[in-house]
Amino acid sequence: MWWKNKMRTQLLVFIFLVSIHQCFAQELFVISEPASNMPAKAISLRLTDKFMNGHRHSVSGDNEYIIMHRLVPEVAIGLDKKVNVRISAFLANYYQSAIQLEGFNMYVKYRFFSKDDLHRHFRMAAFSRLSVIDHDIYFREINLEGDNSGINNGIVATQLLHKLALSATLGHVYTTDNIGFKRPDFVAPHSLNYTLSAGYLLLPFHYKNYNQPNLNLYVEFNGRNNLYEYKTNIYDVFPALQLILKSYMRIDLGYRYQIKSNAARNAYTGFLIRFEYNIFNALK
Repeated sequence: MWWKNKMRTQLLVFIFLVSIHQCFAQELFVISEPASNMPAKAISLRLTDKFMNGHRHSVSGDNEYIIMHRLVPEVAIGLDKKVNVRISAFLANYYQSAIQLEGFNMYVKYRFFSKDDLHRHFRMAAFSRLSVIDHDIYFREINLEGDNSGINNGIVATQLLHKLALSATLGHVYTTDNIGFKRPDFVAPHSLNYTLSAGYLLLPFHYKNYNQPNLNLYVEFNGRNNLYEYKTNIYDVFPALQLILKSYMRIDLGYRYQIKSNAARNAYTGFLIRFEYNIFNALK
């Protein structure tokens, strides 16, 4: 009967979508990007607040202790199944009393290898990040997400094993002068960055429908080694929880803890809260 064939087709499509959703749920890392891409023709809208207790370098030269915020609105586009583009802005009160625009960032990722199986896959991608920032540089720490202008090129590999996702990122950063401000001599021009990430799907235990909430646990380790005569080493660990609602809304809560560092920084610990809204098939 035609209606039986139709029901069978709908059931197969549902099982496929749930399988894909379950595979990718724990692969949405919080501080790093996986080798997997967002769906083709999709648009993602994201707002992140990174806030912490820290010290702001004032014009008088004194260090003022405040709660610092860095707001990061972002738009990401899945151009096709292999290429993603993300554009970010940075607004913060790190260096002044009011929140002001600091600069912009563009991130492009190209997935060049994929080996897929049921509930598991291995993928590799190359990425490039360009950051343009327009304030002075006060700290030896190199950070293209609001502090330093520069270029970051690298590679990322991600392995999915059912409910566990593992990812490794390796990149080289070249820093330039900020807009209107020369890079100080104490800031190294080159940095080697690497991240090791793990994500595990906590809930649901069993999928019953496509709109079930997902709860993911993440732990990410980040290392940054500034090279040449201005050598500094920074090691952070970043545990986080992630809630996915109706497959297109995402909430992240995380905390950055410094394991070891010999570099002056804005703050040695910090919190992150993020909301993301995805629009699938937005580009016709």
